[in-house]
Amino acid sequence: DTVKHLEFLHKTLADCQSHPRLKEVQSLAQDIFAQCTPPAFLHPKRVVHGDPKLNNIVFAANQTARCLVDLDTFNRMPLLLELGDAFRSWCCLGAEDDLGATFSVELFDASLSGYCESVAGWLPKRELLDLPKAIETIALELAARFGADALRESYFAWDAKLFSTASEHNLQRAQAQYKLAVSVQKQRAVLQEILERQKL
Repeated sequence: DTVKHLEFLHKTLADCQSHPRLKEVQSLAQDIFAQCTPPAFLHPKRVVHGDPKLNNIVFAANQTARCLVDLDTFNRMPLLLELGDAFRSWCCLGAEDDLGATFSVELFDASLSGYCESVAGWLPKRELLDLPKAIETIALELAARFGADALRESYFAWDAKLFSTASEHNLQRAQAQYKLAVSVQKQRAVLQEILERQKL
């Protein structure tokens, strides 16, 4: 629920006025609010995993995907939201908190081709046409969520070996996800071309 997370970031900014990182989060939040216009994905709700990032997929020794783990997020939602999160994870050149991470067109092309080959015959192509926008939206939603937790310091786990506080780590995660969203946005025309030529 992207709108809910944006509203929560607004509320967090108002509630955490004394936090030492407030100005940094405010600056990032302005960019997130300006860029994030959640689209209405008017497609049927499907059963989805809910968190299809790479570390929730178990691979065999021959690199074949065997199964999904971390099943507490199973839900029903438009497939675009699931795939937006999946391709955000699969095609990011860098970790979730890597400020230099970018979105890879090459990985998108390869993974989308493989996905479309697997779902050919049962998934209508119209359910995928807004995929680049969905990827960007999910990255911005995560930036908003990490930004809120940079002030609240109460939800996401953080790496105490690399960061002095939860706030520091989650602010960097928020900044990294925002930069990833910008990377997707800049390449959206190319991503859309790749999507248009897929056969289902």
